[in-house]
Amino acid sequence: MNHVGRPFSPAFMMKRCVRAFTLIELLVVIGIIAVLVGVLVSVLGGGDSSTALQSSQSTVSSLLASARGQAALAGHDAAVAVNFNPNNPDRYLRYCVVIVRDGNGNWITANDGYYLPTGIYVVPSTSPTGNAVEEGVSFGSIKSDGFDGTLTPQKFNSLIAENWLVLGINSLGLRVDATGQNDNTSLPDGRGTHIVLSVATVQPPGTNPPMKFSNAQNVRGFSVSLYGVAGLINDASGFGAN
Repeated sequence: MNHVGRPFSPAFMMKRCVRAFTLIELLVVIGIIAVLVGVLVSVLGGGDSSTALQSSQSTVSSLLASARGQAALAGHDAAVAVNFNPNNPDRYLRYCVVIVRDGNGNWITANDGYYLPTGIYVVPSTSPTGNAVEEGVSFGSIKSDGFDGTLTPQKFNSLIAENWLVLGINSLGLRVDATGQNDNTSLPDGRGTHIVLSVATVQPPGTNPPMKFSNAQNVRGFSVSLYGVAGLINDASGFGAN
């Protein structure tokens, strides 16, 4: 009974006890669910390269969704970071992590990071030495230009400072240049949109780079819109000129 002698209705009790999710909380939850789905697909994906590529595509695009949620929650830029240290072959071009700026402008990790399945790597637009991608095969007209660039050495879930490829998202969900020093730095005109994943083979210890791409036609990935939304691409023809 309430203070005037009338019983509480179930609807009234639910209104008192249940707090609605905010849009930001929903974005974060969706991002987390997306990452978990991507990881589950990766775990259950099996060993063939086609299935591994598909699960990698799902994982990286899910990390992008998670970065959008983290940016909205923090009110600062977030990014998907891909390891770009050829001296660490276990992580080079296959270890991916979501990062977000803190209140002091420093990058911090938002999760533990994820490894792509064995044999699958992110295709960089350049090698660490600055040359075009030449690790064993010419990718011809395939455009792998969706990253903002290289982030200066950072210790992301590691004791060693390493270089990282980054794809940035601001608090409004828009693409930004995460290599800049300030939040919400706009991307230069003409910045590309394609993230490419491909099969590669590990080279003998001491070889630099430590892996070699083996088939330019066996690729998957996605395009990234101005609003940070991934559009899946399932074959080489989808990575041509914009």
